[in-house]
Amino acid sequence: RPAAAVQSTAPVSNPIEPPVGDSAVAEASPAPVITSGPSAGVMRDRYLQQLYAHIERYKFYPGAARRRGMEASVRVSFTLNQAGGVDALEIRGGPRLLRDAAAVTLRRAEPLPRPPDAVDSPLHVDYVMAFALH
Repeated sequence: RPAAAVQSTAPVSNPIEPPVGDSAVAEASPAPVITSGPSAGVMRDRYLQQLYAHIERYKFYPGAARRRGMEASVRVSFTLNQAGGVDALEIRGGPRLLRDAAAVTLRRAEPLPRPPDAVDSPLHVDYVMAFALH
């Protein structure tokens, strides 16, 4: 013999409505929007990986630095505009010869790949460019 269904008589609360009477309680946040594509953060990370790979293809390693066995990492910071241009370039750390090579690398790599619409721009980019002899 099948079991009888049990009905609950307890009131069901509506999770969207905020509690009443408590002034310290913040308003209920809207329901999250579910999208089928990757989140903006994932899109940004993918774009930055592509951007760094693009820059690396244009890396300039001066012959003088190679002959001297110079290896270093330099910090590269810039603002990437919507058109793929580099603004407000700053390069710090490492020997001057390699800092200059980092600047040449970015000039050679321009225009950089344009950020996708899902990525806010202008975009501040800050990363380490490594100069290593293999």
